[in-house]
Amino acid sequence: RDGILGTASYAAPESVLEGQSLQQSDLFSIAVILFEMLTSKLPFAGKLEDCRTKSAYLKTRYTPSYELNPLVPVWLDGAIKKALRFDPSTRHGDVSELLYEIEHPNPKYKKTYNSALLNSNPSRPWQLLSGVLLAALCISIYFNLNP
Repeated sequence: RDGILGTASYAAPESVLEGQSLQQSDLFSIAVILFEMLTSKLPFAGKLEDCRTKSAYLKTRYTPSYELNPLVPVWLDGAIKKALRFDPSTRHGDVSELLYEIEHPNPKYKKTYNSALLNSNPSRPWQLLSGVLLAALCISIYFNLNP
């Protein structure tokens, strides 16, 4: 057979653009399936079907799986995101590397957890601070009115 079989939403960019099927191409497809299993949505908002050039791929935006499903740990999204990189040389070397990152959370992905929580609700620290200051003000007024 000539050409690559499959659906564009699940196919790696090198398969669509160059007709290449590498081991990393399969990792890309596996990562799309994992992402969809965790979020019920396709990565890149399902826009991969419309990509026909490298620049079109580079214009797509990755939405982290933990934003679509808050039960997904940030470290797991990090492993999936690596497998979904458009450059096959920057993906996992093989399936065992992806499995290892899924079974053993990568510390560099864990570091982004707190910032991810902050980004999901950046006003939260200010709300807490305002609540504490309001409580302190109420206590101060109470003791000043009742000597």
